[in-house]
Amino acid sequence: MSGTPRWWWAAAAGLTMAVAMPRASRACASCGCGDPTLTALGSEKPFQNRLRIGATLVVQDDASGAPHLDEIALGEQRLDLQAAWAPTARVFLLATLPLLRRDVSYVNLARSRVLGTSDLELRAKLFLWEDRAFSTRHLVALVAGARLPTTSWQHDSRGAALPSELQGGRGALSPLVGLAYAHFHFPWSEYASVEASLPVTHQPEFRPPATVLATAALQWQLGAPLAVRLSADGRWDGHAHEAGRTDPNTGGAVAFVSPTLLVTPMTDVVLFALARLPTIDRLAGQQRAGVIFSTGIAYDF
Repeated sequence: MSGTPRWWWAAAAGLTMAVAMPRASRACASCGCGDPTLTALGSEKPFQNRLRIGATLVVQDDASGAPHLDEIALGEQRLDLQAAWAPTARVFLLATLPLLRRDVSYVNLARSRVLGTSDLELRAKLFLWEDRAFSTRHLVALVAGARLPTTSWQHDSRGAALPSELQGGRGALSPLVGLAYAHFHFPWSEYASVEASLPVTHQPEFRPPATVLATAALQWQLGAPLAVRLSADGRWDGHAHEAGRTDPNTGGAVAFVSPTLLVTPMTDVVLFALARLPTIDRLAGQQRAGVIFSTGIAYDF
């Protein structure tokens, strides 16, 4: 991560210390892999009027295109600001606003930068079934939401749309739906989810792909303040369409193994750090998925 500016690492360290003391592919701006509700909401059943806020710093590098011919390298740092609220004991609502910095490098040595907000994402998690009201062991939930095209689509001085890698968002309304399951038997817990997203409206110049995400996680509670989690995260994308043509360097499948450390230094505070390590690469065309690093905080009021 030698291209990552030092102030991003300083921000991540400062975020952690303050609490502890008292492409993505070319086709998809600000993409992820895995279930964000694991750390933003928790996989446990909510209680009425529970309010949680959080922030997650994500650092990743990706590339697409043929090396030395038309390769595009992306270095992205993203800060996801999250707020979650449970209006009832069966519903959790989540809003995520990404703050994005992306450095784009081309084979002709040209460089560009994207800096600003990305698309707002809204989610609702409805708990459909539990095996018992007290000390629940099994939970099944429906997840529904949408990524909203809240980021302006950028054009050059002649009015032509900039390439997708230079856009802060996807330029599309993309509803999502999925199912999640959690099982608790202290000190272990398991979690699994699958969700699909399909753009229903999009910019004339760019149509983002349909996406399917899947997560399976095993967590071990080592003690009151410490837990470790190992998850397998998978992502499948269809092809993106840009300037009326299918982009051959988009789409396909990739799977990650993600070890995670969770620390509770004080009541209602969770710190976490993880690395998503690409293990299975079935991406279409010329694409390279890099390691994704994340660190963050969640706080319950």
